[in-house]
Amino acid sequence: MRNRVLAVVVAMLSVGVLQLGAIFVADAMSHNEDYELLARTIMDYVGQDYLAVLPTLAAAAAGAVLAGVMVALMKLDQSRPVSLPGQSIDMPRARDRDGKLRRAPGMIEERPIHEAAESRIDQIMKL
Repeated sequence: MRNRVLAVVVAMLSVGVLQLGAIFVADAMSHNEDYELLARTIMDYVGQDYLAVLPTLAAAAAGAVLAGVMVALMKLDQSRPVSLPGQSIDMPRARDRDGKLRRAPGMIEERPIHEAAESRIDQIMKL
């Protein structure tokens, strides 16, 4: 439970620090004539005053709380094991003397057309 609360706090702090920092820098730059256009552009994006942070903080908090609730719900339903695709791919397979992987049973379906093609190749190569 503590990790979910920490996630909400970290999300809100990161959004608040970034947006308030941008507002502070834009406010400081607005006093210089050379950077006035850049300061206005930054303020248009992040907000004109410090109250503009509240909607962004609310959205960050809502997203973090929703993510925490989803994780909590997923942890409640652990009745069946979860299988990732990589687990079946990385199954240990037998190796030959050179270290190459051998074919697993059922890996390649033997069909008569393959046998006929192999026999034709053997005849051409006179093997």
